[in-house]
Amino acid sequence: SIALSWDASASAPSYTVYRNIVSGEPYTQAGAINSMTFTDTGLVAGTPYYFVVAAANGSGEGAISNEVVGLTRPPAPTALSATGGNPAVALTWDASVSATSYVVYRGVAFGGPYSHAGVSAPTAFVDVDAAAGLTNTYIVRAANASGEGPASNEASRLTVPAAPTGLVVAPGDSRVALSWSAPTGATSYEVFRALDAGGPFAALDASTTTAFSDLGLTNGQAYFYTVRAANDAGLGAFCAAVGATPSPSMRCETPIPLP
Repeated sequence: SIALSWDASASAPSYTVYRNIVSGEPYTQAGAINSMTFTDTGLVAGTPYYFVVAAANGSGEGAISNEVVGLTRPPAPTALSATGGNPAVALTWDASVSATSYVVYRGVAFGGPYSHAGVSAPTAFVDVDAAAGLTNTYIVRAANASGEGPASNEASRLTVPAAPTGLVVAPGDSRVALSWSAPTGATSYEVFRALDAGGPFAALDASTTTAFSDLGLTNGQAYFYTVRAANDAGLGAFCAAVGATPSPSMRCETPIPLP
């Protein structure tokens, strides 16, 4: 739709609005009203329309007004799809007629609510702020000088979990017990060990719980550990490495059961 308004003409009880899809005559009547405002509905999205208005009274219509052009908002983008998720989500969609930019919205549930995620001029967008470990759901709206048009189809993508937090290593006799806090969306974990804080780290095992016991170690040798979480989207980032040195005189304050 396009909304029009104009100043009143003396002795004019009514007005006739005319429309064309190109500048100039011939115009087609769009409506006849008794006020100085008119909203022309049912127009084609993303299309410019040219309007004039003629004042009328009992003697007929007067001269037409100046011509104005109005642009309808773009139609909804189509074929929105989401890929990636490790951790950024990449979006693509088909272009909308007359669109000069696209506004991307993100939620974590189908149907919203959605929040503003970014603006893109091309028909692609990479969401580097996607929520970790969650199914991020998106819609896109095309925009032009008249505003944003309707929403596209929804597209969603699961992202990998964030790095585990709060890694604690408790050294004991020939062993080190590890525990950590679970990030959102994690379904399993991989534990890595090195003999130096800077690595190289080697994979030890996978765990479905937030605890792990590393056995058969050499007392007096420093060991360094890091953990990463995983889900169906893939492997997340490593947490910061933490070191421990087992000793026969050391015991875990709170023993962690073997997996």
